[in-house]
Amino acid sequence: MWGAPVEEDGFVHGLLVKTVQSATRAFLPHLAQRGGRFVIVSSIQAQRPTATNAAYASAKAAAEAWTLAFADELKGHGGTANIVVVNAIVTPQMREQNPDKSYDNFTDAEHIAAGIAFLLSDAASKMNGQRLSLHG
Repeated sequence: MWGAPVEEDGFVHGLLVKTVQSATRAFLPHLAQRGGRFVIVSSIQAQRPTATNAAYASAKAAAEAWTLAFADELKGHGGTANIVVVNAIVTPQMREQNPDKSYDNFTDAEHIAAGIAFLLSDAASKMNGQRLSLHG
């Protein structure tokens, strides 16, 4: 048996896909009129799923696909939609609580914040429909 129980698929899809769909629908008029920016944080698992994370990976992949379609919608209006791709996230608090743990495959929360800040900046105004990879 692989992946999460089928009952969890709807919950994961609702949490990771429906929220992106609802947000983009709600904010499309504002983002399109003002050259707005939209960014989601996704997981490397969306592009590299395993048998044990199929529901999560497929939901992340669907959220990415929706975001890329949203980028296409925004391109004629000066807006952008992009994806920050990470592995597991590590915070300073996690490092403090477990100082002996290496966190080699984790993405620092500060790096994610910096990546998002870049995508929201004028310097990234031409970057639309892209994946910014911040994983090792």
